[in-house]
Amino acid sequence: MQFRSRGVFQRSVLNEFNEMDVSRIVAHFHTPSVIISPAFAIDLNAAVEHFKQSVDNFAKLGSGYILEYVDQLSVSFVKFRPLGQACSYVPTPTWIRNKHAIINVQNRDQKCFLWSILSCLYPVNQHTDRAQNYAQYEAFFNSFSTAE
Repeated sequence: MQFRSRGVFQRSVLNEFNEMDVSRIVAHFHTPSVIISPAFAIDLNAAVEHFKQSVDNFAKLGSGYILEYVDQLSVSFVKFRPLGQACSYVPTPTWIRNKHAIINVQNRDQKCFLWSILSCLYPVNQHTDRAQNYAQYEAFFNSFSTAE
């Protein structure tokens, strides 16, 4: 979830006839995105405080502008879909796979990072997505963990 606002700021200025006039500008602010769930309730106070700080920081930049009114306030919700268990194989989307620009090594263990590094260090010509093509190099990294 993320809150966004659009505020109108004003300040007094001298016009070309040396008379006081009003200058207005529009500024946009947003809160950081947060996850909401039954375990994490919406903290409206935090959102309000964030907007207050943003407006104060904007005004403190020496512009002389003050907030006249908030023109728009919106909230966005996006369904959060975690990738699942960390370090497990996730199929590459077709539109990326068709570019032939990455290697996504299929595996059923928890060594996806290891396979990605080995696929870079020891490139193969065929079946680049098969972990068995890189298994022979796995011992090279194991030697580092036992060295003292």
